[in-house]
Amino acid sequence: MSALPSRISSLAPFLLQSPPGQVENVYNDIAGLLQAEEDTEGSSISEKEVNIQLRKAADPALKDHNEQQFVIVKVQDGTATSNATSTIICQEARIQVQGRDRYRHARLPISFEIDHKTLATSAVESLEHNPEAEPLRRAWDAALAEYIGDRYPDGKAAVFARLLGEPIGGSASEIEPTAAPEKGPASSAEADDSDKKPEEDREASAEGSQDVEDKAAAESNVPAASATLKEVSGPAPLVAHIVGTRLNPRNFWAGRWRGTYTYDPNHSSVLAARYQIVVHYYENGNVQMNYEHSEELAVSGASAQDAESAAKALTKAIEKAEGEIAEGISKQVEELGGDAFRAMRRMLPVTKQKVNWDKLVSYKIGSELSK
Repeated sequence: MSALPSRISSLAPFLLQSPPGQVENVYNDIAGLLQAEEDTEGSSISEKEVNIQLRKAADPALKDHNEQQFVIVKVQDGTATSNATSTIICQEARIQVQGRDRYRHARLPISFEIDHKTLATSAVESLEHNPEAEPLRRAWDAALAEYIGDRYPDGKAAVFARLLGEPIGGSASEIEPTAAPEKGPASSAEADDSDKKPEEDREASAEGSQDVEDKAAAESNVPAASATLKEVSGPAPLVAHIVGTRLNPRNFWAGRWRGTYTYDPNHSSVLAARYQIVVHYYENGNVQMNYEHSEELAVSGASAQDAESAAKALTKAIEKAEGEIAEGISKQVEELGGDAFRAMRRMLPVTKQKVNWDKLVSYKIGSELSK
């Protein structure tokens, strides 16, 4: 009996530990290791069968990776001109319909399916937002977009009205179709071509411009969902995600900044914040810096009755906190270079010269050791 299934189950979780922009490389390395083991054992399992089994087993890990890393994808907005807009993949965006995972667009009233390996999106359907949460969500999203444009060269922000309990009309996973659903727009990328595209290219191509999205929201003409999905009514907590990714494979480094901010309109003076930062250098080595921190930010001047002022106050609190985090990390990195890394180096002898181990016998201590 082949040990392939057990090997796949033990290797697939490594996808979650992939550094920024390198999940595709890790996936290909895992496939190569599996095939090498099968060849060594003289297995009759073909390379195609290995890839099929790996793809099936890796899907959950790829989904978790994309949601945790706030991967940016492109999706057709459903307008007559079929503009491609970008959005963030995250847990708050995920819903279930008839047992299948779908994702909400951060700005547009649509949901879609995604291939977590190729990042191709498809099956776009309408999704009704919570009208009571939408004014603040839209205002905060616009304020963050302006902030991102000033601070993040390749950044993206998305604000979601968190789903509390069951959506209107029952649990999304239990919604039954009222009529045969129409097929949504074609996939935003051909799977066979996307399979070969490195993640840094896939993510970079997903960072489309934001200027068409507000127009698309008004012109959206997507197929009706199997059953109309709605977010819960009433004031709902908002979750904002900020992600900035810099990939420089030519110089062997990559980095990603992720910020998550949860705001409850019923507690307007507090903003829960969580930061996740990773930097990876891999030229002739493998060095990673991982930083995580959670805190509550004080918000002044935020009022649930005034969406614009609340959005500005929330964004101001984020700008101040992120500035302090960035400054603190910079100081820590400087201290690492001056103290920690220096302490890790091997000390020179009193002669201040490196020991020539090939001529150790010529040293007095070498003569003593040879007796």
